[in-house]
Amino acid sequence: MAEHIDMGEESLNGPVDTPGEPPGTPPDVMPDTITPTPNMETHAHHLHHAPGNKFWHYIYEFLMLFLAVFCGFLAENLREHYVEHEREAQYMASMREDIAKDTSMLSEAQKRALSVAVNIDSVLDIIQNARLDDGSVYILYRVNLRLLSNFRPAFTDRTSAQLKNSGSMRLIRKPEVADRIIDYWGKCDILISANALIEDYKFKAREKTYSIFDQKYYSEESGKVFVNQPHLKLMTTDHYLLTEFANRLSHLKGLVLNVYLPELKAQEARGISLMGLIKKEYRQE
Repeated sequence: MAEHIDMGEESLNGPVDTPGEPPGTPPDVMPDTITPTPNMETHAHHLHHAPGNKFWHYIYEFLMLFLAVFCGFLAENLREHYVEHEREAQYMASMREDIAKDTSMLSEAQKRALSVAVNIDSVLDIIQNARLDDGSVYILYRVNLRLLSNFRPAFTDRTSAQLKNSGSMRLIRKPEVADRIIDYWGKCDILISANALIEDYKFKAREKTYSIFDQKYYSEESGKVFVNQPHLKLMTTDHYLLTEFANRLSHLKGLVLNVYLPELKAQEARGISLMGLIKKEYRQE
């Protein structure tokens, strides 16, 4: 009984040898230094420390948040304005190129329109003076090839289509430039309408040529049509038919000289002036 009590006291007051281990084996010892777990928190509390009580701390937090949002908005607004100004400059450079092509086209259209008017004069002189000799008939056949040639204006609408369809006219900040562009477009539409009227009169006059000129006297070579012999005959010498043809040509000549040709010249001048204004306002080369 005493031995049992002594063993219990020994187990309470000292280490108990584990079976299979040498007597007096010390227990595992924990290292003196333990590596701390790194703090993964990224929230910088020290940045939120504001002097004063809790109320002023909230005011400080609000001001910091407001300032961050405002600066972001300001930066985005400035970037947007920069992009829009760049697009405006690009549109205006493109517009100048288009108008330059238009002025070249308008100059050529004036030459063709004037040539048509001169050819009509030749036909009117022959028909009205009833000169139907071989030489005059040959002139009629030759002039008929160019008498009703096309001089329809073909405006370059590369930039205008983009500005109109995408609503980008709002990008043009200079009121004078915007007004002049809109006026230029409006006059383009007037010219196209005037040309449609002229085309109608040309069509009616051309219908008469099928009863006057015999197509067998025309030949084509390498895409060009020419009169193939010097001695020609008209299909008819009817005075009434020839006079009606002359009257239609006379009316067409009046439209070309008094309406269409002045508008072509005026539109060319508008284009040149508008190009100069764009160059000046946007400091383009």
